[in-house]
Amino acid sequence: MIRSAAILRVSIFVIAALGRSCSHEPSSSSGDGPAASAAPASPGDREAKGSGAEGARVQPGVPAPSQDPSSTPAPLPDEKFEGGARAFDAARRALLTKYVDPTITEDRLYAAAVRGMLEYADPKMAKWNALLSPSEVLAIKSDLHGEVVGIGVKFEFKPESGYSDVIAVIPGSPADRAGLLAGDRIVTIDGRFYKAKTALDVASAIRGKAGDTVSLAILREDKMLTVPIQRAAFGFDPVARIGLPDGIALVRIASFTEKTAAALRAALDGAGADHARGLVVDLRHNPGGLFDAAAQCAGMLSPAGSTIVMTKHRDGSEDSEVAKEQPLLADRPLAVLVDDQTASGAELMTAALRASRHAAVVGGHTFGKWSVQKIEELGNGFAMKYTVSLFEAPDHKTYDGAGLAPDVEVSMDAKQIEKAQSISDPEKRIAADAQLRTAIALLKARLEGR
Repeated sequence: MIRSAAILRVSIFVIAALGRSCSHEPSSSSGDGPAASAAPASPGDREAKGSGAEGARVQPGVPAPSQDPSSTPAPLPDEKFEGGARAFDAARRALLTKYVDPTITEDRLYAAAVRGMLEYADPKMAKWNALLSPSEVLAIKSDLHGEVVGIGVKFEFKPESGYSDVIAVIPGSPADRAGLLAGDRIVTIDGRFYKAKTALDVASAIRGKAGDTVSLAILREDKMLTVPIQRAAFGFDPVARIGLPDGIALVRIASFTEKTAAALRAALDGAGADHARGLVVDLRHNPGGLFDAAAQCAGMLSPAGSTIVMTKHRDGSEDSEVAKEQPLLADRPLAVLVDDQTASGAELMTAALRASRHAAVVGGHTFGKWSVQKIEELGNGFAMKYTVSLFEAPDHKTYDGAGLAPDVEVSMDAKQIEKAQSISDPEKRIAADAQLRTAIALLKARLEGR
């Protein structure tokens, strides 16, 4: 769990509000609410110790916000860089005294040096290693705690225009109270346009201090509206349960926060009390989160003694997470829904349930984020995120970069999935969700012994 510590350990999705595309790159889908987070988001781990502090591992599934994940930095020259400290100081002094832009400061050079180390030390991990700003660190902490300060919207950013289309409004959030609707188009934020910017820029502008007001210029059909919204801290439920016909329970896990394990246990207990005959776990659009929470959730449904995940460290050593209790709903058939935004901790859970419960995996290939990072605060509000270990499925295989293949592939695009997940009526939910219908059919076949 994340405490007010100097070190957080992450297996990254990083800034919570980012989304992912089927090419394993961040998409333009984002939000100011829970990681769709990280607060990456993206992309868990156990408590880590170092620098006299303790922390928690988390699992975001999207690359560092400052980087283009489709490319990696050019490798450094092979020649040995001798006298590195002396050469660094010479470069620093030259830039401070001779560089054409006189506004460059020493602080900026030090920040650039830290970012450069993180990006170039190991180019293949550059998309996960990053220098995080104080606001990004705060966003990660708040998302993993299960609450954020913002207005409560999920949106799709259009980089070619700079506009953002509201996909969903969190019920009871400031945006909901202000009358914001799905389908509204955000044109400006506090009078600023966001063409040539990023979804992260938009999310950062919408978020802020509780009590402050953000003004959105909204295009609704053919009318321009100005909507002032007072930011507020609000929690989000990482787990939701719906009872479906024929005794099937649907449990969606949106992300792995400090609250997820308790919420999942309550949902599974509720499914048991309702005499559920089968269980569908929806991990689509789940970018990861706290590693311990992901492992704990997988353990709730795995037989005692079964391996949940293997972790490999720098020194070549390995350790494993093992289920410690008898599973809940042990005698019910199980299916897991996944997509290309199922990342990190959600992939961990999928692999564990496939191995220990023979869960049928339905949907699309998962994201493919199977490395563990540590977030270490630097004493000035900034933090660095860097890779410390890799993790593997119970079969000792890693699916980093490739993702898990479903047992039954059923195509749905991100908008179709998001729309289906927003429907609470059981019959309408099934009608809108081809992947869910397939999972239900598989569970019924198992129940009937076919």
